[in-house]
Amino acid sequence: MLPKKIIKKIPGNILEPSRREKQGYIDDLNTKTKAELLELVERQDKLLTNKSFLRKLPDKGEKISKFRTLLAEELSRRDEVEKVCDKFSGLNVGKSGMLDEIEWTGKYSQTVRESPLLDSDDESDEERNPLKILATQSGVGTYKKRYVTEEPEERLIKPEDLKDAEYSVSNRREGSEPMEDAYVKHLCDKFEKQREKKREPFRTHRITKTKPDEQSVNIQQSKKPLGPHWEVTAATPPPPIHGDVKLINLQESLHLQKEQAEKLKGIVTSPITQIQAAVQKMKWPIVRANKKMKSQKRMALLFIILLIKLLKRVTAGLAMLWFNELFIEFQNFER
Repeated sequence: MLPKKIIKKIPGNILEPSRREKQGYIDDLNTKTKAELLELVERQDKLLTNKSFLRKLPDKGEKISKFRTLLAEELSRRDEVEKVCDKFSGLNVGKSGMLDEIEWTGKYSQTVRESPLLDSDDESDEERNPLKILATQSGVGTYKKRYVTEEPEERLIKPEDLKDAEYSVSNRREGSEPMEDAYVKHLCDKFEKQREKKREPFRTHRITKTKPDEQSVNIQQSKKPLGPHWEVTAATPPPPIHGDVKLINLQESLHLQKEQAEKLKGIVTSPITQIQAAVQKMKWPIVRANKKMKSQKRMALLFIILLIKLLKRVTAGLAMLWFNELFIEFQNFER
């Protein structure tokens, strides 16, 4: 049914809904299987038996009865087709066993093979074999074994070749030294001789390796019993790799501190002494007397003197070395 409210602003005619949209629409009975047709027949029979439902219909169930007759005709037609197919399936071109013989042997003989008459109790072993019955088309075992004799293949190694090989081996034994190949020598030297252990190159991202014995001892000492059920996971800290801290006396610790302080003093004071010696050589009267010197050189000398005074207060060794190099370069420039 079309809706009552129709939008007339849209041009064109409104098409009726297709029959396929209706509930229970059946396009073609030929496409249905026999089981589906029987199910449809049962439904139509149930509807026809319901008389109260048929009275409410406008056509009083005429469409249902027509559809029921169509289903019955389709079922009867299919039954006839099945009967005809069964009759034709019994027909066999040629005599019994002919197709099996052609299929399995590829040959055909016109001689008729008469099978001996046997009672029900005197069945042969071949007829009782289920595999042979399944292998044939008609259910009677007609295939027989064929024995084919294969010719021996020619040998690649002949007795003459063996004689030549024995003769060459005997000549080698009698000779003084056999001829050795260079490639064989190379392989023997490669696998039999022990390789010299090469020293590994220094790499900045790796720790210097110790001897395997010392390393294993240190690792064994550092490991502690963490329990029988200890597992290294993200929630547990990893096991220690290096050994524990070594405990020493106060006297030993003071001695180590003194040695470290002396090393630092030597590193810091060595560039300062060099700069002071260079400054003592330079005298102030020379700077005053040399009036002809350019203004740029004077300013540079004054700047260097100020830097030297600041360096006396600086304790970092790297900064002092840098200023020392700068001063030496300036001296070379003056010369």
